[in-house]
Amino acid sequence: MQDTMSFWTFSLKFYSQPEVGNACLDLQDRFGADVNIVLYGLWQAYRGRRLSDGDVRNVIELVQTWQMNVVRPLRTVRHFLKTPAPGWPSQDVDLLRQRVQAEELQAEHLQQTTMETAFADLGELDDAETAAVFNMKTYAHILNVEFPSAHLATLLGRLART
Repeated sequence: MQDTMSFWTFSLKFYSQPEVGNACLDLQDRFGADVNIVLYGLWQAYRGRRLSDGDVRNVIELVQTWQMNVVRPLRTVRHFLKTPAPGWPSQDVDLLRQRVQAEELQAEHLQQTTMETAFADLGELDDAETAAVFNMKTYAHILNVEFPSAHLATLLGRLART
């Protein structure tokens, strides 16, 4: 168990590992998962903390409005700017897209900082592997979905290497 790494530092380190980003984005795109909540559950597991249904719901309640009104609109704009319509100067549009991406990353950072500040010691102590499985299954249950076992294997395998 590692208890000193901040949520943001953990997220940057963990997300940069092979296959993690793709698994997280697929959970977001296909299942409506908030990647920051997935990462939060894994960060807490890394710290040896198992989250209850109520714990995860409290985190969701904290960040839901921020996600809906800040992060998702920035993401939508960034995606829209990937392929500008003909006649728009692609170099200028790309610069704008890069600035929007930086703002989206800042919004994600603010979300994670708020989550960590509000709920750093949420959950019950448990071993990291058990907590990780439990935290992911709890979040999937709240979303009323089942995360693919291959995604869970990727995330849990990479967590063990973090």
